[in-house]
Amino acid sequence: MFNRIYLSQLPDNPVFYFIPNIIGYVRFVLLFCGMLILYSSVFSTFGMFLCFISFLLDFIDGRIARMLNQTSRFGMYLDMCVDRMFNGMYYNFIISIYPENTYQIFMWSIFSGLDFVSHFMIGILSLSRKQKSHKRMYNSIWLNRYYQNINYLMYILMFGELFYFQNQIIYKEETQSSSIENNNNYVFYHVFNIASFMYYYVCMVIYLAKQYVNYLQLSHACLTIAKNDFTPSNDKK
Repeated sequence: MFNRIYLSQLPDNPVFYFIPNIIGYVRFVLLFCGMLILYSSVFSTFGMFLCFISFLLDFIDGRIARMLNQTSRFGMYLDMCVDRMFNGMYYNFIISIYPENTYQIFMWSIFSGLDFVSHFMIGILSLSRKQKSHKRMYNSIWLNRYYQNINYLMYILMFGELFYFQNQIIYKEETQSSSIENNNNYVFYHVFNIASFMYYYVCMVIYLAKQYVNYLQLSHACLTIAKNDFTPSNDKK
């Protein structure tokens, strides 16, 4: 009965059918299918491809929303939810391929928590201000530069997210190293291995920069919400 009541309201609300929101639904389906494949086969190229397409679509939904004048608070939260699901599922996936590495588990757990909490708090702040975007409300120069410069945002997001995929590639190289060293591709393998690790550390630095942005977002949201709660009467108490 409950589901029937709410489902009956969908045809009357055009927001659910906005083009950018439909892209959000597609991103969710691609991510779910891609991660399902990866959990079944760690080195599946097709699974990584589906996840990567889901990630790339994140760059166009906002542009389409502004171009078609279809921005909405629902779209903002849908986008944030799919992003958090992408990060959370990949965090858990990477932890699953390093089950005995305490450092990896601790590191990814911290990053997962920071990513979720920072966006949760900034989402609450956006909701309280009735804003349709969480990207235009910062006093921080760093955050404004990150969100207002589309190229800056795109490169940090792209290399940050590629860090997930690079962890998977490094794991594949580690598991196949013994068999490759015994064949004629030994030299090629080591050249590729060095390049791969260099790329890994470049992605890691950019990924850490993204985590710093999460920290700034969390700090900004907490300080702003606490400031709104503060009154002179509270100070006298």
